[in-house]
Amino acid sequence: MSEIIIPVYICALVAAVLALVLAIILSNNVSFQPNLSDVGKRKGIFWFSSIAAPVISALLAFLFVYIGLKTGSKKNTFMLHMFIGLCVSWVVYVVLGLIVSKANKQGKLGSWF
Repeated sequence: MSEIIIPVYICALVAAVLALVLAIILSNNVSFQPNLSDVGKRKGIFWFSSIAAPVISALLAFLFVYIGLKTGSKKNTFMLHMFIGLCVSWVVYVVLGLIVSKANKQGKLGSWF
């Protein structure tokens, strides 16, 4: 069973990091505004990308793990761990985002939280 479980969680972690990199790139492209309207845009980008993390995780897990499964019991195990992996990818994304945000308090990424 570990040939199913471990790749699912690896996909979840990779998806969280990819979504975070996407949020960092997009947030850094938003220019500073004197009326602070840029802060709302950056927060929106961060939280919208938090939805992207589980979606990317599901796509990666489906493409790299689920397609190769043949038996129903392995598919059931995959579905359970994929759901847990989706939650894990979202939590990892938010925690890493919080760390990045607190590390860059004076920069553009400091406005995520």
